[in-house]
Amino acid sequence: MPVYAIEGDASGSETPVVSERDGLANYQAVQDAIDAIPDDLSRFTDDSVAELNAAVEVVDWNLDASQQDTVDDYADAIDSATRGLTWI
Repeated sequence: MPVYAIEGDASGSETPVVSERDGLANYQAVQDAIDAIPDDLSRFTDDSVAELNAAVEVVDWNLDASQQDTVDDYADAIDSATRGLTWI
């Protein structure tokens, strides 16, 4: 199974791009969780959006494969916060 890291792309985009690199944790589930976040967060309460933003901002994109459980926890936290978004 390949191991993934998150890197910026050549266009200068701030959106991380998954790329294969030895020794780093697999961040695909984190990227999938981020991709599942609704485009328009203005429809949700400030508190629930703040919780989601905190879950995304805490991600350390440089963990090695021995810390895969932590990376998986990041994905779970983002998924949970996305499901917890509260409509206005």
